[in-house]
Formats: sequence, structure tokens, C-alpha cells
Amino acid sequence: ISGLAVAADVLWGLPSDARAGVSLIYVNGVEFDPDGDGEDVKLGSDLSVLGTVEFLVPAGRTTDLALRASGGIVLLFPDDDLQDAVDELGQACDEVEADGVSCTHDEGPFLGWSVAGGVGVIFQLENLALRADLLLQYVGDLRMNTIEFSSPGDSIELANLYEGTRTWVMIGVELGAD
Repeated sequence: ISGLAVAADVLWGLPSDARAGVSLIYVNGVEFDPDGDGEDVKLGSDLSVLGTVEFLVPAGRTTDLALRASGGIVLLFPDDDLQDAVDELGQACDEVEADGVSCTHDEGPFLGWSVAGGVGVIFQLENLALRADLLLQYVGDLRMNTIEFSSPGDSIELANLYEGTRTWVMIGVELGAD
């Protein structure tokens, strides 16, 4: 479950009604229910930085369909429940280091990868365009709360790995539209 997102694209025109560029999606209030019991875990906020290609299909005199594909990285900035878990890992490291065991842990932001695809409708106005999109985003290999213990001749690394999909219904305005 994600909170309200703010997104921005910077796309350049390519031949054959195609565009390519960078998409940013910032989400505040990322939550999920890890065991399906109705208790959401609050993770913090995330930023997706995606390379995007979009193909425009004319659907009328002032209307286009947009088919989009994106791929890139996701950065998760811990807060709330996840920040509490990060702090607990720091305390665990402090405790084992007092016993002579080396310990490191990741405090974030946490890095993962993402791919997305979607379809949209663009309504051309005089100097701008209105658009509505449906986007499906997959986030993979987002490693959170990584902790590594090591002593002479032995080491162990533990991490929580998150992956999942989210569906976006996006509405927006295109500036600089033809």
C-alpha cells in the first residue's frame, strides 16, 4: 500500500511518435502487510528513478494513446516502523561488538530495481495537454535491514528482501506539449 505519489517526466521527442527520457515517482507513506493479518508495516518514503520510453498512437484529432515502458532504480528512505528496526539493528551491533564480534548494518536509503509498463490517454489542448494513465510497477530485490556479523573464520549476513507490484492511477498535465 502506498500513499499519495508525485511524479514528473522529462521526455524528448524521437522519430515515429515516440518519446524517451527520465521519470521520477516520489511516494510518501509506503506501507505493506507482510503476513496478511491486516497490520501494516510503515516503511517510509521511496523515490523511483526510471528511464522511460513512450509510444504515441493517434486516437483522434486531439487525442493520443500512450504506451509506456520504464526501468530503473528505487530508493527507500526509512521512517516509522522501518526506522525503528534500523535503530534496533544498531543496538544489536553495539551489543555483539562488546563481545568482540565485528558487526555492520545498513541504515538506508535502501536500493532496489523496478520495471513498469502502462497505458494512458492524452488530450491535447492549446498549449498543454491533460493525461490519465494506468501504470503497473514491479519493485524487486529491495534489500532492507541488512546486518553482517563476522569473527575470525566465520561471518553471516542477514537481510529482509522486499519485492512486489503496485498499480498507479495517474492524472496530470503535460507542459510544452505540441
